[in-house]
Amino acid sequence: MLWSQTFAGLVAGPLSIREAEDVFHELCAAIDGMDDAGAIEQTLLGAAGWITRGGEARWVDEEGGRGAAVDGGPAGARRASCWEFPARRGDGRRRLLVVPGPDTPPSAYQRLRTLCVVADAALARSRAGCACRFTGPDAEGAGAGLGPIGLTPDCGESWQEEPASECPLQVQDGTFLKAVLPFAVSQARRHQEPLCLVCLAIDRLAGLRELLGEGTVERLAGRVGAKIVGIVRASDVVCRMEDNRFLIILPRACLPSGLAVARKICRAVEDAPELFPELGGLTVSAGVAEFPASAPSVYSLIDEADAAMERAQARGRNTAVAADGAYCPGALAC
Repeated sequence: MLWSQTFAGLVAGPLSIREAEDVFHELCAAIDGMDDAGAIEQTLLGAAGWITRGGEARWVDEEGGRGAAVDGGPAGARRASCWEFPARRGDGRRRLLVVPGPDTPPSAYQRLRTLCVVADAALARSRAGCACRFTGPDAEGAGAGLGPIGLTPDCGESWQEEPASECPLQVQDGTFLKAVLPFAVSQARRHQEPLCLVCLAIDRLAGLRELLGEGTVERLAGRVGAKIVGIVRASDVVCRMEDNRFLIILPRACLPSGLAVARKICRAVEDAPELFPELGGLTVSAGVAEFPASAPSVYSLIDEADAAMERAQARGRNTAVAADGAYCPGALAC
């Protein structure tokens, strides 16, 4: 593979833009196929050195222990900027610390973040002990006694994700979504697993902006994003778009599970008046679509989730609605 040849120094001369893209996508696919935490960590270290063009990377556990440094990194050089990427494995939590080099390209941070998201999804799958497809609780009993978002595998063994608040996530932007969602959908297709997309909007946002100003809305959206990442799994992805909608990628979640997650978020926001002390309360509406049952492609998946969100607002807000799409032939059963 081109990525392994590149790391082994077997590729002479600099890579073209297209070759660099091929290496990155091969890396994503390779990490996604791994089930050994040590192999994933070593691959990420090598990837960090390559993506940052000589930057330094090392693993640090939560207690401050140090992992191995990247070979060839500027071990003595310390710069003010340091990137941190949280990761989880069976024997504890760790962080990948990366100090960019002087030639690190602007795209390096997002690429490393993408690789870490893919790695976390691979580790979650290996912890489940099988190629799990997740079954969701019914709509009324969503999440009862089933961990942070009420997902259980259909392989007969109970499995719970740890609360994301113990391993903080970040709210990503639209650029990150464009990089991750197509890859997540392609991996769902490859592994024959479902994937849900939640489109969530703050209710009456236009009126709030007109009444209180853009600065207040900006702070409000930030609080809502923090609330969402405290609910979803560490392997999920939360992105805030320019219009202050949130798109949430839920790998390996089928439609009933995605709907349960969305309703849990709606209840959590409604029950948290501190999110919006200016007026004493806030609600959100959400739409949920599943690949491949609701939509066969990335863009149609976004459209279906967005349309469902608009129906939720039309029905009175503060609720979550599933996409109308017909069940596709060959779609995965919950």
